[in-house]
Amino acid sequence: MRSAYKCLALVCFSLTSLSMSAPAQSPTVKCPSITVECPTNILQQGDPFIVTSEIVGYDPNLNPTYNWSISAGIITSGQGTPSITIDTTGTVGQTITATLEVGGLDSTCANSASCSYVACPAPVSRRFDKFGDLAFADEKKRLDYFAEQLEKEQGSMASIIVYGKQGARTPEAQARADRAKEYLVNKRAVSAERITTIDGGLRPRLQVELWITPQGGALPQPEEQEQ
Repeated sequence: MRSAYKCLALVCFSLTSLSMSAPAQSPTVKCPSITVECPTNILQQGDPFIVTSEIVGYDPNLNPTYNWSISAGIITSGQGTPSITIDTTGTVGQTITATLEVGGLDSTCANSASCSYVACPAPVSRRFDKFGDLAFADEKKRLDYFAEQLEKEQGSMASIIVYGKQGARTPEAQARADRAKEYLVNKRAVSAERITTIDGGLRPRLQVELWITPQGGALPQPEEQEQ
């Protein structure tokens, strides 16, 4: 019986010793999450194109580095930082892919991410209506149709370009544009912030143009008079 207890004690001691002498396992590497975000709104040529990144869950003792590359355009600022600005001049119709490679992470971790943006041409303004020196009652009917279309195109901008009649008093064009805007705002509930009035200068006859600009598009400019 004593012999049996001895064997049991030896077995327990041997198991305990084995457990204490086993080499410690290396801790599991926790890889961070890397995200890169391109703009989601429509940009016009010349607008800043900003790409941002975020690294979540990395070891605070690490000092990550940022190396950006792009498929089109020129990086004008931000290389080596979490955010870059890209000059997209001349990239209309191209897909711009921005890729970030993060240095300083564990070799087993994914260290890059990217996003893409199609550099579409900016939406083009269109002339909705054009008329001459109408009586205000008739002009209001044209403005009513204009307001109805603006209601259908939420987010668009309205422009009223008026060319004054040569020989008339100087403020005629601006005064007529302001009158049309006041009607749209007060009678048709179009937001004043959506309406731009433009004095187009002088023409042989007074002329009013109503324009609609889709979101992201450039406002129309008055035509130069032919000499």
